[in-house]
Amino acid sequence: MDATYTAEQLREDAHRADGIGTMADGDQLRAHADALEENARLRAELGKFSDRNGYALRQRAESAEAELAKLRTAANDDDALRERMANILTRTAAALKGEPGPLTLHDWSGLPEIAERAASDLAKLRQHAEAMA
Repeated sequence: MDATYTAEQLREDAHRADGIGTMADGDQLRAHADALEENARLRAELGKFSDRNGYALRQRAESAEAELAKLRTAANDDDALRERMANILTRTAAALKGEPGPLTLHDWSGLPEIAERAASDLAKLRQHAEAMA
């Protein structure tokens, strides 16, 4: 059966061993008591470190969650902007090219050139109308 001793009990036993004259046994008991106290001190220090480390990790996690929330908001804003721009391009394509057939969309790639030609044609018509007036 294993017995558990405290550092204080070991120091008392060491003192008794010194009185008997078994110096080596007393020194060993004191060394063991010192080791127990050091172990307890290190465990307590580890507990403090773990608490501080846990707090720091929680702080970092909360900061990361806040940053993630900002990124999600920015991504949602970007998605909403893309949707609005796609809607504008789709309506512009329909205005310049006519309504597309059912279940189809116009290609957007040529819209700037079509708009430039339409603006140029409109300017020519205005000039012609002014000349006629």
